[in-house]
Amino acid sequence: MKPPVWPHRLALVTAALTLPLIFLGGRVTSTGSGMAVPDWPTTFGQNMFFFPWSKWVGPVAIEHTHRLAAAVVGLATILLAGFTFKQERPGVRWLGVIALLLVLGQGVLGGMRVVLYEHGLAPIHGCVAQAFFAFLVACVALTGDSPVPTRPTPRLLALVTSLAAYAQVVLGAWYRHTAGASLAPHGLFAALVLGLVLVLARAVKKDPALRRWAILLHAFTGTQVLLGIASWQIKATELPSDLKVALVSTHLVFGALTLGTVVGTTVLSFRRIEHEREHEHEHEMQAVPA
Repeated sequence: MKPPVWPHRLALVTAALTLPLIFLGGRVTSTGSGMAVPDWPTTFGQNMFFFPWSKWVGPVAIEHTHRLAAAVVGLATILLAGFTFKQERPGVRWLGVIALLLVLGQGVLGGMRVVLYEHGLAPIHGCVAQAFFAFLVACVALTGDSPVPTRPTPRLLALVTSLAAYAQVVLGAWYRHTAGASLAPHGLFAALVLGLVLVLARAVKKDPALRRWAILLHAFTGTQVLLGIASWQIKATELPSDLKVALVSTHLVFGALTLGTVVGTTVLSFRRIEHEREHEHEHEMQAVPA
């Protein structure tokens, strides 16, 4: 039976909307605008959807835009949860609900940072954002009519690469949000993640079901490494601050794309197990005498 199309389409749309949100979140951090709006969920005591355009100035505009983008992602996730729970097969229908819980938790976490004036929640907020995007990519991989891998897949390698990619996200958040932190752990671990990703991409590219994921792994990881080097090199230059902020924020976006693609590859590599079990069950049912 052909799977429903709307859960897959909404997972794609929600993931696509989350990337600009990650970019805007990076912009908030890079410009120090996280506390520009002192209250939450209101904006200077007003409904954030009706906050006057004339007051969108400087850091307030940066933080307020981030909040509105988060609201859009939240609404998209509600639709994803509804369609997935109603239309998808039992093993997948709860993915949308989990995504909704994640985005609600992420919103509350961001709000608590403002209400409690707790800067220590900022790196956690950033790490959860990356995890949320990776989970959405997993939803994309598991919904729709994705082909099942036809070859034995390196599941352990894929899982280790996913964990290493997320550890690199955590190290990056620690570096960005900790005054005087050394870049060395983040830079050195990037080499490890790059090696793992290249090995994983080579291992899965021969499988038709995973070939395009291998191509994306090469593209996103390569771009991410170049952006990381560029961000490091221009830090001490006299280039316009807006250009520096945009570069660092784009680095965060491609970090999310790399992590999400690794997670998507991992999920599909494990999907072969489910497919094999379904076939075994069909053979057992056929073997039972009528």
